Amino acid sequence: MKLLDGRGMVALMILKHYTCLSDQKLLHRLNTDYAMQYFCGIELRNGKLIKDNAFNESTTLKDSVAKSEGLLVKVKKLGADQIYATNDNRNYLTEEKIITNFARKGPKTAIDPNSETRKKLGILRSTSLEGSFGNEKNHYGLNKIKAKSKSTELTWLYFGIITCNVVKISEQREQLKKEKEIKSKKAA
Repeated sequence: MKLLDGRGMVALMILKHYTCLSDQKLLHRLNTDYAMQYFCGIELRNGKLIKDNAFNESTTLKDSVAKSEGLLVKVKKLGADQIYATNDNRNYLTEEKIITNFARKGPKTAIDPNSETRKKLGILRSTSLEGSFGNEKNHYGLNKIKAKSKSTELTWLYFGIITCNVVKISEQREQLKKEKEIKSKKAA
């Protein structure tokens, strides 16, 4: 039985990044913290626990790509941490013709036509993604102390993340809407 859907897995990755906990400690927190469960879209009752200590976030890549494509557009390029560079994920991404920042496997003699793209994706992932957390922390006021307890602090953090995601998704959808309008006007 799968407890977390694609949205829940994305939420769990966000929690892992913000809490800086190991996978095992994060699962322990998830089992005992109702706010984290709510954030991930699950509810554990009657002593029900997630006991899979072998959780590895790299298994969520396919769900994350599907979720992204469901919300926005077809994924053509993907920048991710090296933990996602498993053989299973590499095969999936190759089949889907998605270019990544993963280091190539095998002999270095072959010329890689996507090497510049890989480098750019790696730089964008580290500066845009990880740098955006700092920028958004400042923009949404998460750098100021507003809470006196850990649970209130996490609540502020969750709402900041959710607000940021809603704003970004709405901006991307608005951009897609404008592009479609321009295409339809050109076609007419």
